[in-house]
Amino acid sequence: MNSKYLVFSLFVLIFVSAVSSGCVSTSCKCPKGLPQGQYCGGSIGCDRTKVYECNPRGGTCSYGYRKSCANCGRLPQGQYCGGSIGCVYTDVYECSPDGKTCSYGYRKSCAECGALSCPPEKRRLL
Repeated sequence: MNSKYLVFSLFVLIFVSAVSSGCVSTSCKCPKGLPQGQYCGGSIGCDRTKVYECNPRGGTCSYGYRKSCANCGRLPQGQYCGGSIGCVYTDVYECSPDGKTCSYGYRKSCAECGALSCPPEKRRLL
């Protein structure tokens, strides 16, 4: 009977480990008053290449390296084709001053010439 409980407990432990969020506690602190959410480290005084989850008490956990934080965290605000910031080259991204990025998805000019707009002579066939 005890072996059934041991096997069941082991199964639960493995399941919980497999579905956990992967957010690892860190000593980095979020600024007081910052809403709970995910932030690139550069915007909260932590490692700028990683994404952090801030909690209401100022604590953080890290999801680890994120390419958009490493790239957009050092770029001026604006739109970029993914190939220029190490992301999907056919998509266009918006980088904000705090290092956050969002994707607007596929853009024909990014796919054709790697720029937000293409002169006719620079277009490439896909």
